[in-house]
Amino acid sequence: MLDGMMGIASWRGLGWFWLGVLTLCAGLAGSAQFLGPLPHPAAPAPHPATEHAAAPVAPAPTAHGIEPHPPEPSPPPRPIAEPPRPTGSPIPAPDAAMLEHAEGTEALLPRIAANGRQPRRAYAAGWDPTDPRKRVAILLGDIGLSTRYTDDALTRLPPAVSLAVSPYAELAPDLLARIRAAGHEMLIALPMEPNSYGIADPGPRALLTSATLDQNLAQLQRALGDLSGYVGVSGALGALHGERFASSAQMADVLTVLAQRGLLYIDPRPAATLPGITPPLASRAVDIVLDDRAAVRSEIDARLDRLADRALQTGTALGLASAPTPVLLDRLAAWSTSLAARNLVLVPVSALAKAPATPPATP
Repeated sequence: MLDGMMGIASWRGLGWFWLGVLTLCAGLAGSAQFLGPLPHPAAPAPHPATEHAAAPVAPAPTAHGIEPHPPEPSPPPRPIAEPPRPTGSPIPAPDAAMLEHAEGTEALLPRIAANGRQPRRAYAAGWDPTDPRKRVAILLGDIGLSTRYTDDALTRLPPAVSLAVSPYAELAPDLLARIRAAGHEMLIALPMEPNSYGIADPGPRALLTSATLDQNLAQLQRALGDLSGYVGVSGALGALHGERFASSAQMADVLTVLAQRGLLYIDPRPAATLPGITPPLASRAVDIVLDDRAAVRSEIDARLDRLADRALQTGTALGLASAPTPVLLDRLAAWSTSLAARNLVLVPVSALAKAPATPPATP
């Protein structure tokens, strides 16, 4: 009897035990539903050294065979000084760091490089800035229109003579390379509306006062994309000097583009003044036109003498020769050999084009 009663008590205790376990499990389950799932720990942020940046996309090859660098953010860096280049040394080939694609085209436009290099300095002809003699420079236009005359100019003229390439020239494949190898710096001749417009025609690529600003800036961009490796632009198109457009309000916008791209401007109008712009533009107006109005040999000689006299009186002088005609090349070659005896030195036009001093900021 006693053993039976103890067995019944043991079974009752075991039942109560399992009943307590089930009750506890039910309570825990209810609490979990009330509180929701436990939060998972956040994934650790990747270490900067383990992040992979997207690979840069290389620009597509261009018709010029040069891969330009993408444009840098503005404002442009401060200009840097170029190392001195020996007189007569070759001009370097176009540098991709100073080129960018024109929007929507394959044309390459000059630009200021990320390190501050400017085309007007990088492609300038060599000269000795420590030479104490007075300086005279010559800009020769209409380069490329006649293969024979252009070849004669490269053969007969000293490398300090600067060359303005016509936008209407059909350039031989190796012409620009030969110009650089001979040590001549290049400019782009920009057609602009002259005072005689209607009688004299600057051609279909001219900047006109009757065109909109957008149309003229498009013409400018086309001219700048014609070739690469030049120091600047001139309004000298043969005997046409673009006087009417140069006096218009739109000229300031054209000059601003040139300054922003690190170029210089040579004004073919003797003693002309240009509008002030920001950033300042390296520029120079010619002093004497050597061969306008079909000048003959004696008249060219007289003007060359006047140019030398002006350099002696003022320290510098710039002459413009409209085209490489045989008589002009003959007189210019002979005159250049006489300069040393007059205590003068022939320098490229980039040596005379100076940016105006920036005025101090107003407090």
